Amino acid sequence: TMDWGGLPIALMVVARGNTRTLIAAPKLDVPAAPTASTLLFHVHMAGIGVSLVRSGVEELAYLSLARIGMVFDASAAAHKFGLTVGDLRLDNQTRAATLPAVLIRSSYVIR
Repeated sequence: TMDWGGLPIALMVVARGNTRTLIAAPKLDVPAAPTASTLLFHVHMAGIGVSLVRSGVEELAYLSLARIGMVFDASAAAHKFGLTVGDLRLDNQTRAATLPAVLIRSSYVIR
């Protein structure tokens, strides 16, 4: 489940034959019976960046993720995984790029 600007979204991967589809839908809160966790794992990172490079010569794109949180909770009844990303940015790094910022999702409000 991700929380972007107050809108909780549930992400599901559905398998149909050899095709996997990622579905994003509004999260519906369903109360679950309390269970004892056998494994509970939390990770919080300030950020991570990944570059896509062609033949070690030219950087094509740069993906930046900030304020990342991951939770894994395993019990006898269910396994749950949660991922939150505070800010996301994808930049076109090619020299001919007229619009270098391809995708920006920021939780900060600039006034």
